[in-house]
Amino acid sequence: MKCPRSGCPNEAKESPAYGIIPCQACQDREAGESSFTRYEFDHVAKQHRIQEERDHHLADLVPPFIRNKANPDYAKLYPESAKETFSDEDFKEMAKS
Repeated sequence: MKCPRSGCPNEAKESPAYGIIPCQACQDREAGESSFTRYEFDHVAKQHRIQEERDHHLADLVPPFIRNKANPDYAKLYPESAKETFSDEDFKEMAKS
């Protein structure tokens, strides 16, 4: 989709919160024209940065047990810690599923 600013041939950006927003070039140009307009898009950039950090550190949030059963994803991500955390029975149950 094209940038919503008239006469701009660039591709628009898509924001999870606001939908289609102007391209980066238009945002930069408008930021130079008015400091008020710049702040309109600062929180969008912050939101994207936060989402990137969540995606990057997603493995940190994997619990070792889910509903009192050993989590096989945890064992794959942290094999050394899984040896200390899970019992032999837990490993047998994970192998069955």
